[in-house]
Amino acid sequence: ATARKDAGSGAGSRSWEAECLVVYGALQFGLALFFVDCARAGEQRTGRILALALYAPIVLYRCVTVARQWPVAPTTLGTGVLEIALLFGALAAWWRLRA
Repeated sequence: ATARKDAGSGAGSRSWEAECLVVYGALQFGLALFFVDCARAGEQRTGRILALALYAPIVLYRCVTVARQWPVAPTTLGTGVLEIALLFGALAAWWRLRA
């Protein structure tokens, strides 16, 4: 059963995990490039608003999902920690903008 799960393409398989990591990683990298462009173009407000609009619901959904699906893989928890850090960074940037 383990070999089949590892080789399969359904949720929970190694292929599915690899696919999710690739798409999620590429999305994060693309967002980082967008935020760099916002900073260089003097559009910090746009970048900050987008960061809050993205990471607040992601963190909320991640917390609810982890609580409902516990136990989850260490990769899921690690990704959640990264998302929380990004949300705190967006909040700190927003507060600096307002000050």
